[in-house]
Amino acid sequence: MAEATSKAQGLLDRLRYHERGYTEVEAAIARRSSAIPRAPSASPSRFAKRANVSSGSAVRFARLMGYPGFRALKFALAAEGSAEPATASTSSQMEGLLEAHARAIQFAARTLDPAAFRLAAEVLAGAGSIDIVGVGAASATARAAEFQFTIAGFRCRRIDDPSEGAAAASFLGPQGALLAISHSGRTRATVDAAHRARGSGACVIAVCSAARSPLATVATHVLAVESSQTRYATDELPFRAAHLAIVQALAREAFESTAPDLRASRRGAWAAARFDLRYSDDPGVMRPSSDRETLTD
Repeated sequence: MAEATSKAQGLLDRLRYHERGYTEVEAAIARRSSAIPRAPSASPSRFAKRANVSSGSAVRFARLMGYPGFRALKFALAAEGSAEPATASTSSQMEGLLEAHARAIQFAARTLDPAAFRLAAEVLAGAGSIDIVGVGAASATARAAEFQFTIAGFRCRRIDDPSEGAAAASFLGPQGALLAISHSGRTRATVDAAHRARGSGACVIAVCSAARSPLATVATHVLAVESSQTRYATDELPFRAAHLAIVQALAREAFESTAPDLRASRRGAWAAARFDLRYSDDPGVMRPSSDRETLTD
C-alpha cells in the first residue's frame, strides 16, 4: 500500500511540473487532470470537451506522462484517489510544498542568464543607493532583500506604502538603482516605481516571472523565471521561493563585486556589531564593545 501511495504521489508531482515545460494545451489538460480522482468515470471525450481540447491532445498528453492512452492515465489517477485518504497528512503536504519550491529554484538556476545576473549584481554594487519595491506577496521578498543588502553594507530602503515607494523612486537619480520584485510583472505600484526610477536616470533591476511583462519592458536588467515554461504557471508560490533565492544571491554577488578592502571593512563592522550583543559567560552581563574577544568568539 505504501509503495502504491508513493507511486501515485509521484504522478501528481509530475502533473504539476515537467522539465521541458507545457504548451498551453498541455497546461489546460494538466490542470483538468488534477480533478480526475474526484470524477473517475469521466470518458476521454467528455474530459477533452471540459478541458476545451481535442481527444487527440488528451491522448498525446497521456503518452507524455508515460501512459499508453488516456484511459490508463485516468485509471492511475482514479486509483490514487482511492489509495490515499481524503485529507493528505501534514508530512506529505510539507514534502510536496518543499519539493515544488526546490524544483522552481532549480528551474531558475538553469534558465537565468549568468551574464545578466552578474551585470545586475555589479549595477547594485556600484549604486550610491538602492530602493527596493514589492507589493502584496512580493513585499515579503522585498523585506528579505532589504535585510540582505543592509547586512552586506549597502545603502538601501524599502517603503511599506506602495504609492509612497513609487513616488520615492523619482529621487534615485543616475547614481541610484531600483530593485523591483513582482511575480506577474504587472503590479501597478511596482511598474510605476520602475517608470519613475528610469525617469530619474536610475537603473532598474526586475525580478519577475514574466519576461514580456510591463515591468520587464521598462527595466534595464531583467531576471525573469519564465513561469509559462513550466507547470507552475498557475501556482505562483514556488516562484516566490525562486525570487527569494535570486535576491539573496544578488546581495551576495553584489557584495563579492566590491573592492576587497571594502568587503573586509564591512565584514569587520558587521561582526563587531553582532558580537557586541552577545552575553558573556556570566549570565546577565553584556560584553563591552571594546572586548576584542567578541570578534573571535
